[in-house]
Amino acid sequence: MGENGGLGLPQESASAERALARKTGAVFGSSLVLLAMVGMAAWLGSPRLLLLAGAGAIIAAVLTGLAAIAVRQDLRAHQKNATALRLSAARIEDLYNQAPCGYHSLDAQGRLVAINDTELAWLGYAREELVGRKRFSELLTAPSQGLFAEQFARLQQQGCVQDLEFQLVRRDGSVLSVLLNATAVRDAAGRFQMTRATVFDITERKQAEEERDRFFTLSRDLLCVADFDGYFKRLNPAWERTLGYARSELLAHPFLEFVHPEDRAATVQEAQKLSTGADTVYFANRYRCQDGSYRWLLWTATPLVQQRLIYAAARDITERQLKDQEIQRLTEELQTRAALLQAANQELEAFSYSASHDLRAPLRHINGFVDLLLKRSAAGLDDQGRRYLQTIASSAQQMGRLIDDLLAFSRMGRAELRRTAVDLETMVTETIRRLQPEAAGRRVTWKNSRLPTVDADPAMLRLVFENLLDNALKYTRPRDPAVIEITAQTDDREHTIVVRDNGVGFDMRYIEKLFGVFQRLHRPEEFEGNGIGLANVRRIVHRHGGRTWADGRVDGGATFSFSLPRPT
Repeated sequence: MGENGGLGLPQESASAERALARKTGAVFGSSLVLLAMVGMAAWLGSPRLLLLAGAGAIIAAVLTGLAAIAVRQDLRAHQKNATALRLSAARIEDLYNQAPCGYHSLDAQGRLVAINDTELAWLGYAREELVGRKRFSELLTAPSQGLFAEQFARLQQQGCVQDLEFQLVRRDGSVLSVLLNATAVRDAAGRFQMTRATVFDITERKQAEEERDRFFTLSRDLLCVADFDGYFKRLNPAWERTLGYARSELLAHPFLEFVHPEDRAATVQEAQKLSTGADTVYFANRYRCQDGSYRWLLWTATPLVQQRLIYAAARDITERQLKDQEIQRLTEELQTRAALLQAANQELEAFSYSASHDLRAPLRHINGFVDLLLKRSAAGLDDQGRRYLQTIASSAQQMGRLIDDLLAFSRMGRAELRRTAVDLETMVTETIRRLQPEAAGRRVTWKNSRLPTVDADPAMLRLVFENLLDNALKYTRPRDPAVIEITAQTDDREHTIVVRDNGVGFDMRYIEKLFGVFQRLHRPEEFEGNGIGLANVRRIVHRHGGRTWADGRVDGGATFSFSLPRPT
């Protein structure tokens, strides 16, 4: 390893240089021997030796030239190989330092002897601050130091460790979570020399796991992992809060033991369905609490068939179940009451028909015999007798009108609403025209503002205006002139129609009686009527979804208002 933590040049380069030097020395050594032989021949003066020496010189020159050529070729090859080796070493060193994971090596004492640039960048240290200076354990959090001491001894003995999770402390004090794998480097005798370790940054994974665990722990729903054998493998704290058992107790027993006996068969069937790979979307059963009570749980679950595990979430719906049961009880009670009410209405309808039929016959007899008595015995009757007969006839006629009004009031509650667009201006104008005979001989001022078009049953709404305008006309009889005003206001939700007069008014202490059946705030001898008109107004307006109210004061006039909802 080089000083910078990378890889040095291989030893093959130096070996090649030594071999080239030996080859060159041998060639030049042979040439020197031949030249020495030429020199000796010249000194001895032997022609044959001189000839041999000359040949040797030529051979030496040729060998020297060939040697020079060979040396140059070998030198070029050596330079090419050295360049290739340097490039290869640079690539290896770059791969080591710039790898997407961390690399480091520790000696037998756990000191860092090498570390790559990636791991240095993660930790925020310079190489000279760590290599040869710090033990790896000095970079670990306290919990990780104990694990390292145990696993480093194991690595030296067994030669490798895998998938160890450590927490490193960066130079700035922040924590780096890593996954470490390492092998031991030994010498020829098998003695431990150092480690080779890879380090992967798993900080984001650990954060995701912590968030998942936090969600699991803090969830108000009951979360669990169960196996196909019928036991819980993992439970969140909501189980303890809901059922009152310790988690250890819930994990120690088959979950079916906690299920209500009446729900066990359905629970087994649902578990079998999950074992085939089908999800549970909506399933409810009851679980026993430690105090012996039961809680309703609503389940959703997904199986992992290969792992034979079920991931499930349950919500405590006990309160909702109790409310549903109460709603069911109230619904049944309401249905019973509705049936009784329907029977009562049918009886009332039958009574109304009977009353209209049976009461009319005696009234007709009374009227008929009064007429006969007046025609045949009028001469024998004094004024008081004739007045008595006239009172009997008037009472019979009033009784007939009362019966008609009662039947109309009864039918109004049963009649079907036939809604359509109703122009109130036109309807009010027609109603005033029909009431003109009642206003004959009087000064009556009608004030109509612009009125809207509403969604209502025209026949029923016409009856509302007939009652309200007829009342206004009747109770302004003592006024000269009588002033009757019809106005309207409209907002986003409803139309409000107001009928105001300057008549005799009423006492607000009796406002609750105003819209009741047979309720009158004035004596019959003052103003005729039977007290059903305003009750009909309220019934009709309420059937349209509206409201009715009134305001008045004695001798200060009255104001009657009603609202009709606008179509949505």
